[in-house]
Amino acid sequence: MRDALRKLAREEGDIRPLEGELESFYRLRVDRSRVIFFYSSRGRSRRIRCVYAGYRNLVYEVFAAKFHELFER
Repeated sequence: MRDALRKLAREEGDIRPLEGELESFYRLRVDRSRVIFFYSSRGRSRRIRCVYAGYRNLVYEVFAAKFHELFER
């Protein structure tokens, strides 16, 4: 995982945009795990914000539920 996150800092790895209601997020595949992240900009620099990680079989459902929880308040 550490190696994959270092590569992500260079925007390397199995990166794909998410779809639907999570379309502003991306996922990084690391074996059976997924890291959910988004890009944020500050002036001319761009940051990668990792917001959730977990096993593939749960990560999308759990993250979507947390996402709704945060933004439906």
